[in-house]
Amino acid sequence: MNRLIRLLLSLFLTVSPLFSEEFKEVKLLPKSNEDYETRVTQANFSGVPNAFVGGMVNAVTGDLALYEVDLVIPGPTPITFERSYSSSFNKNGTLELGWNLNHLTRIKKQQGNAVTLNEGQGALTVFQRRQENDEKFYVSKQSIDQGMTNCGKGEISGRTNTKNTYLTRSKLKEGGIRHYRLYDGSGLHHLYKKLDHSHNINYLLKRTTFPNGNLLYYDYNKDHEIAYCSLKSGTQHLTGFGFTYEKYDIHCRTNVNLDDGRHIHYLFYKINGEWCLKKVDRPDGLSLHYEYQNGKYDRFPRISRRWLSFTRYTDIHYWMKNDPVSDGKVLKSHDRQRFRVKSLAEPVGADDQPIQTYRFQYYLN
Repeated sequence: MNRLIRLLLSLFLTVSPLFSEEFKEVKLLPKSNEDYETRVTQANFSGVPNAFVGGMVNAVTGDLALYEVDLVIPGPTPITFERSYSSSFNKNGTLELGWNLNHLTRIKKQQGNAVTLNEGQGALTVFQRRQENDEKFYVSKQSIDQGMTNCGKGEISGRTNTKNTYLTRSKLKEGGIRHYRLYDGSGLHHLYKKLDHSHNINYLLKRTTFPNGNLLYYDYNKDHEIAYCSLKSGTQHLTGFGFTYEKYDIHCRTNVNLDDGRHIHYLFYKINGEWCLKKVDRPDGLSLHYEYQNGKYDRFPRISRRWLSFTRYTDIHYWMKNDPVSDGKVLKSHDRQRFRVKSLAEPVGADDQPIQTYRFQYYLN
């Protein structure tokens, strides 16, 4: 009986805030006055997990940050398909506007002794050599200052420590072709190469080596898009998956076709000239739908509604120009609070009408 009473009390405390007319107002103070340090994705995907409010708004950056696992291929070397979204990532996404897919990673050379890694899970990480002749590139102070921590996965360990993650670059060969290798504390290492006869400035992922010795190979088509990936143990093919692409004027679709016959479909629509991920069909889970701003915004639409089912969704509102702030003042176009998440709303009750559950204010100098 006592156990039943404790269970009912816990359930009441969990559910009762949802049916209250009050909502939670969160007042946030970003750690830096520099705009570029509060609008980056390091803190979204490599930072401390408890920085999130409502499960999707980063308390450091003010960004909407989503993380989805579409499929896991089980085995001694599990293969995952993971997506991440950041509302300030704009055109840096590898899966169109704001979105990244973990298999779509690349390295881009910067001026001086630096390269940028788009790691596929939502963060742009800058690696730098400490001296001109150093063989290794380490995570830059800039990336660490922008919110990257060594406990981004909820634990402090050598596996997540940024000091155990580094790049090496091959010596210059004839024709000026190099390749890069990325090592991390988990024992993984990745090989990045330029495609033959390519003028693309990006180095694309060609091979991942797992701690057990298995290898995942990436092949690309003439448009530098992934065509097929093969997981091998020595010369033995274990499993694989291919990518196909359907491109039309106002919509397009990327298909992931697994060797076992299953498929993932990513459907994109063009909104004011930008490709936006609208729907994901997954073989082992519910289809996911996303709606985007289609009115006033800066240069890029942002996700305004995330559907989980026909009745379950979350509305996301952003601070926009001319929004009332306080004392009769309105938000100006140059205000740094602009385009950060303003509030979240979810359906509560029998009528399924959205009720504001969180509201955010940012005190920026």
